[in-house]
Amino acid sequence: MNTEEINLENEAVADLVNEPAESLPENKTTKRKYILVGIGVLLLSCICLSATGVLNINTDFYAGGYSVEEVVVTDELGPDGRPINRVSKTLFEPTARIYNAVYTSGIDATVGMLWYHEDTLVFEAFERTRDNYIASYLTGAFYKPLPSGQYRVEIHIGRDNPPVETNYFTIKDLDLKIVPPNPTPEGHIEIENVPFLQVPFVFDEVWQRDDEEWRINEAKIMFLNGGEIFVVVVEIDSNPLDFSEEELESFTRPIAKYAIDNGYLDQARRIQIDGKIYNLDEPLAITLINPDNPGQGNRARFDIDELLESE
Repeated sequence: MNTEEINLENEAVADLVNEPAESLPENKTTKRKYILVGIGVLLLSCICLSATGVLNINTDFYAGGYSVEEVVVTDELGPDGRPINRVSKTLFEPTARIYNAVYTSGIDATVGMLWYHEDTLVFEAFERTRDNYIASYLTGAFYKPLPSGQYRVEIHIGRDNPPVETNYFTIKDLDLKIVPPNPTPEGHIEIENVPFLQVPFVFDEVWQRDDEEWRINEAKIMFLNGGEIFVVVVEIDSNPLDFSEEELESFTRPIAKYAIDNGYLDQARRIQIDGKIYNLDEPLAITLINPDNPGQGNRARFDIDELLESE
């Protein structure tokens, strides 16, 4: 059995030191004075320019130095890594890779891209353009689709400046074809908040064996990167992180056995998802969560063959 905790540029200018001058012929002394005066004038000019914001190595050159010319949001790039069609799309699948491409003019300098889902910042990138171009992206996958809803990308020149342009788009709901259908019943509250795709088929049941009783929030198929597992989420009143490894195994093993003995694993193996049935031969997982603090949980994984042999 394996267990796991879940936790749902400063510049320095050297001082000019005037050492005592050696005895020099008059013409050499005059030349030295001109050189020192020239250096002083140059330093003074740099200080004045820096104060105006035109020449300041600690800030971006954007006042007349460069500008954002065009922004394209798309999921189609050509062989050159740039959008095929320079017209932004506004609707995407949750499994798409969505690019925000920025074209600039002038010098290459830093452009900021802030991605928002609804009003939550989900990703930001401040990078220097290359050949007047820069892009960033969000990506979804079948096992980890992007949340549906309204998105926007803000383009910034300088972190503290307002956006110079904002593009809006929508990500659709993931439309899975599940046979037999298992709609989520009204009033059910999912308490294990995970980003991975999950297909629940058991909701709000009470399992009993002898004197033991377990409140089942969900039984489901969960898709991870590289595999799928059968998961049972169990509600408890105590802190699931208070369990030692031995206590966790002792508490959850009977629940795992119950799921197998009463056909829940077999039921999961018969569910067709977008035309495919999954063997679910990976370890069976039991997750303990307190509904009053769903951000923390404790999960035990059991080898299915080992559970069957223990009958």
